Amino acid sequence: MILGWATDTHDGRGVSMRGPGAALSLRGTVARLTCLALAGAVVAGCAPTVPRVTLPKKGAVIAPVLGAVAPRCAAQVALERASATQDAGQARVMLAPYVLPADVARFVALMAANWRLGEISGGSMRYRVENITIKGSTALIETCWPTGSFDLRSAATGKPVVPQPTRARHSVTLMGLLNGRWLQGRSILDPTPCA
Repeated sequence: MILGWATDTHDGRGVSMRGPGAALSLRGTVARLTCLALAGAVVAGCAPTVPRVTLPKKGAVIAPVLGAVAPRCAAQVALERASATQDAGQARVMLAPYVLPADVARFVALMAANWRLGEISGGSMRYRVENITIKGSTALIETCWPTGSFDLRSAATGKPVVPQPTRARHSVTLMGLLNGRWLQGRSILDPTPCA
């Protein structure tokens, strides 16, 4: 696993949702609970699709996971909206509450490169959280992005820029706990296919 600290068990020092039993029981439940909470309180437009799952066993640790996933969803919406401004100053202000301070400039630079091409971020934002690993003040969130869920669009027309991805993309996003709040850091594309 990335960064070398994902484990298959909960050893008291971190929470890992990796493993046959935990992953199947918690992954979908966490995504559903997160999006239900966000739909009513935080952000419209964040609606991951998840398979039907069983409830976690009594005593399972869910609160830290929800604490990392909800801000991840809000950060994705903020990133898309910041991209739509096509203004670096506005984008920095919009991202500050959702992104780790060390990564704000990087995200704005990536947006600026797209703006020079007349492109902004877009898509349905319908993704699936596949795995969450939390250790201390760091979380890794693995996500499957079906085609059309996140793409580049023409800033002038709003239409998708071709070529569009033809298969789902798998990403791993770093989240950091800063002053009691989870903030999004860098994301990388994972070459392994979505589960």
